Amino acid sequence: MEKDGFISSGLWALCRHPNYACEQGMWITFAGFSAALEGLNWSLLGCLLLVSLFTPSAQLSEGITAKKYPAYKKYREVTWMFLPFGGEYQSKN
Repeated sequence: MEKDGFISSGLWALCRHPNYACEQGMWITFAGFSAALEGLNWSLLGCLLLVSLFTPSAQLSEGITAKKYPAYKKYREVTWMFLPFGGEYQSKN
């Protein structure tokens, strides 16, 4: 565990929810393959619904974490939620 109280190294230094990002990428890839083989179909709707569930879930967990760890506010400011395009968080280690 990090000194800040939450994991902020490795993949978590680049985005706050790399596990969610990978799962979303997996569902988007599956839907893309399905669309390429079958054209527009119901799997695309399923993909959109599953991906849309990740944001509220991540926001809920972030709200809990922000109340528990003061340093999480700075972490949220410098890292993106799902995509690794933000700055890299530097913990106080």
